[in-house]
Amino acid sequence: MSSAAPPPITLSPLPLPPPHQAQRVRLMTAPAGVRAVFAEPGPAAVPGPAPPLLIESVDPAAAARTVTSHFNVPRLLRDIPEWDVAPGPAGQPRLVIAKFGGALHSLSVLAGATEQPLIPPRASDDLLDPRFVRGARAAGGVTALVGDRQVVLFLAEPGGGYARAQTLLSGDKLDGALLLGGAAGWTLLVRRQELGPRRGRFPGVLEAHPLGANLAPAGAAFPVFGAERIFDFDADVTQGGIAVLAITRQGFALARLVPGQPPRVEHQAHPAPMEMVSVAAAGPALHVSFLSPQGGILLGLIPS
Repeated sequence: MSSAAPPPITLSPLPLPPPHQAQRVRLMTAPAGVRAVFAEPGPAAVPGPAPPLLIESVDPAAAARTVTSHFNVPRLLRDIPEWDVAPGPAGQPRLVIAKFGGALHSLSVLAGATEQPLIPPRASDDLLDPRFVRGARAAGGVTALVGDRQVVLFLAEPGGGYARAQTLLSGDKLDGALLLGGAAGWTLLVRRQELGPRRGRFPGVLEAHPLGANLAPAGAAFPVFGAERIFDFDADVTQGGIAVLAITRQGFALARLVPGQPPRVEHQAHPAPMEMVSVAAAGPALHVSFLSPQGGILLGLIPS
């Protein structure tokens, strides 16, 4: 692994029209460009344990940023549930979200007015960290954690719906997973949590696991950022391989994964704390976003 000091990546704030304030954000590549999809609480006038969760988006490139509403999700608690978005066949967002039912979290995929529950391996499983598979071969697949001990995959079926979960990896202290399918094959990124000062999440080491065509292990796992402990991470398939962006103690780091080569890692310091990162590859560019603890969104653009 090599480390370099690249030209600084300029991060610019993304103002949202008042009174909107993001509590979680993901970038999504749409037919018209990259959109910033964010979550915020809905109006509290409706009786219930907590206001609904609104999933909305804006076009960062538009001078007048009109907020488009996509999903209105009921919830039992005021906490922001874990969710992810991906474009559907018509370019409209699909949402996968972890819903808390009083004891366990269940997962559902929402597309328009339809909702598809995902069936866990066992009825007693607590499903966390839902993520859509990235890359041209993603086909709507979803990964999730079963507690902190398994990474499972839900494959979309041709006739609609999702197959039962299949296990991709078993271990302990798992705290984040993302499956990417590129031209060179499949790669499973998995973060293993450790104790330490939090930056949105506890620190941990990020590993890359090469997988074969049948999604079975196809080589030795390796650390993406070496022994460095990172916090939140995201990744996408680029024209040259895979780009992985992670929050570090000093700022953030970008790792480029190319088959047959060690990771090429670039670091950049940032004075203010950040808690969430998102990446979306669009042609020769890599769009990145960060979320501050105060709900501010920072955007940047990197050659992919």
